[in-house]
Amino acid sequence: MPLLTEHRLRLGDRPVTLLEGPAGWGECSPLPGYPSDPASCRAAAEEAARDGFPPARRTSIPVNALVDGPFLVHDVRGYPAVKVKVRDAAGLALVRAVRDAVGPNVGVRVDANGAWDVDTAVSMIAKLARFDLEYVEQPSRASVAGSTCRSQPTSASVRLLTPVNCGCATRRTSSC
Repeated sequence: MPLLTEHRLRLGDRPVTLLEGPAGWGECSPLPGYPSDPASCRAAAEEAARDGFPPARRTSIPVNALVDGPFLVHDVRGYPAVKVKVRDAAGLALVRAVRDAVGPNVGVRVDANGAWDVDTAVSMIAKLARFDLEYVEQPSRASVAGSTCRSQPTSASVRLLTPVNCGCATRRTSSC
């Protein structure tokens, strides 16, 4: 087994472990509060440093704009999708403003960062469904803490997915 060189550092309060190996670098720095098995994170970092990454499936990955409050329309135009951070009912107006700004041909995504309990998530997703969302990421604390991927239809025809490290509700996918 090839020798790996371990580098430990901190980004703010977050410990980061970088592993240097024959194939390059691996990183093990699970985010606090997210369901990540430390042993699995370490194994993934070791594999990346030792064996490298599989061949690329694409040459680029489109990124989304991120809206976390008031925004300028020109700041969200030109992206294939816009993710909106929503914590409470006031976020509905923000999602409406984003949808109005980008039109129907741009994906709109919502990320609640686990801010809602399950009942609030179901209610909010029903209200958000009219904005033709691609998905709702981490709608509830239960989805952040979930350890398996399960699909649960809601009354708004939006699938609620709660997979490991994702916890999203979507109308287009049923698995991660």
